[in-house]
Amino acid sequence: MKKYKISLFWPYYDGSKVIESLKEVFPEDGSNKWLAEADRVKEFEKVFEKKLRRKNAVALNSGTAGLVLAFRLAGVGVGDEVIMPVLNCSADLHALMQLGGKPVLCDVDDTLNIDVDDIEHRITNKTKAILCVNFGGYPCEIEEVLSIARKHDLKVIEDSCQYLIPRELLADYEVFSFQAIKTLTTGDGGLLCCNDDKDYERARLLRWFDIDRDFKAKQGYKVFRDWEMREFLGGPQSEVGYKFQMSDVTAAIGLAQMEDLDFVIEKRRRLTFLYRRELQSVDGLRILPPHPLEAYWLFHIFTLRRREVAEALEDAGVEVNVVHNRNDILPLVGASRRLDLCGMNRLEQQYLCLPLHPRLKEEDVIYICSIIKKVLK
Repeated sequence: MKKYKISLFWPYYDGSKVIESLKEVFPEDGSNKWLAEADRVKEFEKVFEKKLRRKNAVALNSGTAGLVLAFRLAGVGVGDEVIMPVLNCSADLHALMQLGGKPVLCDVDDTLNIDVDDIEHRITNKTKAILCVNFGGYPCEIEEVLSIARKHDLKVIEDSCQYLIPRELLADYEVFSFQAIKTLTTGDGGLLCCNDDKDYERARLLRWFDIDRDFKAKQGYKVFRDWEMREFLGGPQSEVGYKFQMSDVTAAIGLAQMEDLDFVIEKRRRLTFLYRRELQSVDGLRILPPHPLEAYWLFHIFTLRRREVAEALEDAGVEVNVVHNRNDILPLVGASRRLDLCGMNRLEQQYLCLPLHPRLKEEDVIYICSIIKKVLK
């Protein structure tokens, strides 16, 4: 494996804070009984809601689990269609197709987010939902998506697995990821927010085999009320559920990480500002304009000379990548050719991700930009 001088990704964590938080779950005397989903998961959900200005948070073991639950709550079943952008992590496809749903891939705009002008003509009587992505942490036109969805009585799922910033809950469902390289990482983990209270209660049950964990705790975790087994207490289990719950171990890491979230976002913002300052006037290069609600997970540049730029950066010890590819080329969706999507077809050979993480220094950004300028001068 090539060792880079400057890595594309690097997880942020304060080891001392994480260790201290984990000591509450793993005290030296072994006095804590609860390692799975318990009080720390509840605490993490409440802290998340307050810090990120969301509501009805359901902590999970991955962002993908959140996508599965969101599709399930949206009523997606075998043969149902969900419109989604062609460019994103393939987790969206896997989550949908587990339920027998069919992805309908649409184009992207110049921000690499869903092209809202390419949605409506793809709606059929089989369409159940629209999924939009805040790609790379750059916000999509969520209000436009919501307007189209309401017009056609469709659910909206906002994939915010790359987007973590305080903002109100807008979609019917919003999904977050705490995977290793995300803005807030717990090693792996995820969370689902539901706008509807009934969906929220159902999601809480479905994440653990459709069992009401709080009710079970109040009954002392007994399966039956008495030894004659006359009243079953392990319910409701009236529909198929999952083992998607977050553990207290993961939540303890998340609580420690949450303390530094403001610092992480601000550091990413400053680095993004520096990239923009250095690259805004470079000929043959396009960068995305500032947005008041961007979350600074990826920093994209666009150039017709991508190969030259990427090779020069790699030769200089800077790791770069496209990170995500268009999903219409995957065998998973029976791909035999690229779809006729003019935005994606035009941008496919142009976009490139530069390093962006709290470990990155300002002099690193200046160094990276100097290489790009040298290639494109």
